[in-house]
Amino acid sequence: MLRREVRRDADNAAFWDAMEKAADDALQDLADLESQLAPKPDANPFADEGGMEPFFAPDDEQPLVTEATRYGNAAHRWIERRRSELVDGRALLDPMERDATEVILWYRLFIGVKLNRAFFGRRVDEEDEEDGNNDAWEGNEPTPSDADGSAKVAIIGIDRSVTAWAVLTDHRPRDAKTIRPILCGLLRLRGWADREFPNARAFVRPGFDDGTAT
Repeated sequence: MLRREVRRDADNAAFWDAMEKAADDALQDLADLESQLAPKPDANPFADEGGMEPFFAPDDEQPLVTEATRYGNAAHRWIERRRSELVDGRALLDPMERDATEVILWYRLFIGVKLNRAFFGRRVDEEDEEDGNNDAWEGNEPTPSDADGSAKVAIIGIDRSVTAWAVLTDHRPRDAKTIRPILCGLLRLRGWADREFPNARAFVRPGFDDGTAT
């Protein structure tokens, strides 16, 4: 199973390269925008102005998870309002636009779930350390944390969602105005996750990042 997942991940590298090239100009603009954004939003950037019910329930215990959940709801609402074109009529879309829509739909829930797991893993590590049962230490160096592993997967999901939204911005200029606040919120979310879990991007996933799949 792991070998198949790793092979699929390697095959997908070409897919992500193509998507990033398709959104190159938009991603450059976003890089400039991201450097200007405040660390955390002053107001909810994923607020719903259309009165639709939330698709996922926010988690009030962890503000970062709450924000990720709000993103998931905003992404869901945005797609739902264009369902006839982006979902029901996807066979008629440009392939890159169709792929970007599918990426957004896949990760909209995934990000919050993985961030929630990251906080849970951190809490377990802290409780084990307090009880003197922390097996995450070997000698004087900590071993990789499950919290960092889950956070890395969430951040990868954010990175890929940013690229997907950038593709839609490029392919659907008529929707750029409604996409921009979602993208701004997602960029803030990425910065927040990177600060909350500073070691996550360096985490090596066994079998995925080190080539040890068997």
